[in-house]
Amino acid sequence: MMHICTSTAAVPPSPAICGPSLPPGGRSTKLLGVLVDDQLSWKEHASTIISSASYKIYMLHRLRSLGAPADALRGVYLTFILPKLMYASPAWSSSLNLTQRQQLERVQKRAFRIILEPAYGDALTCLSLPRLATRHQEALEKFGERAAASSTSPPPATLRRASPCPRHPTPKSRGALKSTAH
Repeated sequence: MMHICTSTAAVPPSPAICGPSLPPGGRSTKLLGVLVDDQLSWKEHASTIISSASYKIYMLHRLRSLGAPADALRGVYLTFILPKLMYASPAWSSSLNLTQRQQLERVQKRAFRIILEPAYGDALTCLSLPRLATRHQEALEKFGERAAASSTSPPPATLRRASPCPRHPTPKSRGALKSTAH
């Protein structure tokens, strides 16, 4: 137990406690912004900062959707998220297990994916693919050319109807439609 007192008067001695004791309020306590548990592990601290940083990543996502440039998003990351991930890290980072280190790294990777999201045009150029609208237009033109070329010949047998569909469904045809829908 540690007492910190700024007065010049003598500090009364604290009662002696024998055996293990929990900090007041449960299994962990926050000291200077760092959670320390009764086992001196950083599990709760790591999960808390991961949760807090993940919550702030939504801010990046929202700003990106509003059209913020990558430089502004980088500034937001450096100002709000990175300090959360780095606060007092010399005290706890060397004691993290592999899973905790991977979880922390995953937070940064998510932030970087949001910040550096490649522009759609750049991705299309890199992959040598046309825009979907271009593909749709080409398919429509191709269909139109085929339809114009075959307008003089009868439609293929697969397109002919065996019997015309009723314009308004009758009770009998509704039952047939329901039975074929499943």
